[in-house]
Amino acid sequence: MKKFNIIKVDHIAIAIKDSKKINKFFSDILTDYKVKNENLIDEKVHVSIFNAENINIEILEPTSLNSPIRKYINKNKSGIHHISFLVDDIEAAILYFESIDIRVIYNPPKIGASNQLITF
Repeated sequence: MKKFNIIKVDHIAIAIKDSKKINKFFSDILTDYKVKNENLIDEKVHVSIFNAENINIEILEPTSLNSPIRKYINKNKSGIHHISFLVDDIEAAILYFESIDIRVIYNPPKIGASNQLITF
């Protein structure tokens, strides 16, 4: 099996119903860093990405009632949704996880925020 390496923790994603307050909080404390906003139509989510030096903080706000993020919030409340690892070979990582019976949602991986290949 082809190996893969974890390069770094890429981002921490926080799911929240209304992102206005938390976006203001991160904008106020991360004044030297840029914020990027994206609408991911397929995922039905608005993403605010705060670059904090070597890691990004992503705020996930659902854009519809049937958004996967809305369903997550309804079940688990607002909070950390996931921690993302940047790997050097996502296909090898997917094969590894499947070989050890870890469920992978996207195989093949799909394009997510920042035009990166993703899976969960």
